[in-house]
Amino acid sequence: MIGLSPQMPLAINMEDGIYVLVKTYEKMVRQNLKNLILTAPGERVMLPNFGVGIRNYLFNLKNTSTEAAIRTRIISQVKTYMPFVAIDQVIFGFIPGEVATSNIDSREVGNSLRMRIFYTITPISTSDSLDINESLISS
Repeated sequence: MIGLSPQMPLAINMEDGIYVLVKTYEKMVRQNLKNLILTAPGERVMLPNFGVGIRNYLFNLKNTSTEAAIRTRIISQVKTYMPFVAIDQVIFGFIPGEVATSNIDSREVGNSLRMRIFYTITPISTSDSLDINESLISS
């Protein structure tokens, strides 16, 4: 099978060539969405407005206005740089391993930034979700 892009982080694999390759559209979109959320504006060369910059929100107060700002930034960035993806829902404060269907009381998850983004890849009508939590943000 032909690869669509290198898998991040880069890993050597002589079976695919030099690097392990992403071989499905679903995995490629998931990887690109994750990169869009983790990239800070100004970090990507020649695209100074690219990125949600989720790390910039780490020490903001956890409240509905911060969540609304993050949600708005994600939707805006996806519309601009990944117009083939529709953001269906962004859930804050989920507990890993549990089904997140709505925001939960932030006291239950401590002082952390956790969110689950539900999205649809519109050209192939496939839905998925991406979890963003403190271990992913701080790495």
